[in-house]
Amino acid sequence: MTLVEKIKEKRELSDLPNEFVEKILSEVDPKLNDRARLKKTREKLRKIYGMFKIGENLEKNISAKTRDYKDLYKKIFSLTGKPKKIIELGCGLNGLSIKDFGFKTGYYGYDLSGKYCELSNNYFKTNKLDAECIQMDLSEINNFKKIPICDVVLCFKVLESLEAVKRDISKDILKVLKCKYFVVSFSTKGLGGGVNIKKKQRVWFIRFLEELNLKFERFETRDELFYIVKING
Repeated sequence: MTLVEKIKEKRELSDLPNEFVEKILSEVDPKLNDRARLKKTREKLRKIYGMFKIGENLEKNISAKTRDYKDLYKKIFSLTGKPKKIIELGCGLNGLSIKDFGFKTGYYGYDLSGKYCELSNNYFKTNKLDAECIQMDLSEINNFKKIPICDVVLCFKVLESLEAVKRDISKDILKVLKCKYFVVSFSTKGLGGGVNIKKKQRVWFIRFLEELNLKFERFETRDELFYIVKING
């Protein structure tokens, strides 16, 4: 059994693509013994991916439990207008909430998890929706060349996980996106329930927006902060 296969023996990591696990493993000190490398790789993968545990429906998706999707989408689309095509980065099972958009639109979700994609695509097919979920490693900026032009890109609680893989990748993503609006969210609650105001506002993300001269609006829900960034148009 290879070290990658051993790493993926843990249920919460079993769905990750081998190439992604290999990439994270390669960043761990090769001088360490296999047991230490395995432990450190799992720790990093959990940090990156742990909040997106597999569920069988939207209600079991940890990242979605606290969202009122109907109200959230109503607020977002009141600022962006009704999009004809939506892209979602790190979509998880959010595609199952398409019914809450309130209008028909094309939807393309991208996620690292093959299981999420399978569950989402089965739902789309069963309900005859103009939607698709594609497995993709979003920490590789070149992969964004494969993402089509759209009106709105959604990215809920994902950027910090990508930053854990590749620092400042958020700025690169802002540069390559082919859309009118980029809708980003961050959690406002720590694991202990406390809030660090500086961390809450994500000053690093605001700095990127200012450096790229991008205008934005923001609003907050119970435990999530949203930025509506105007990219083009």
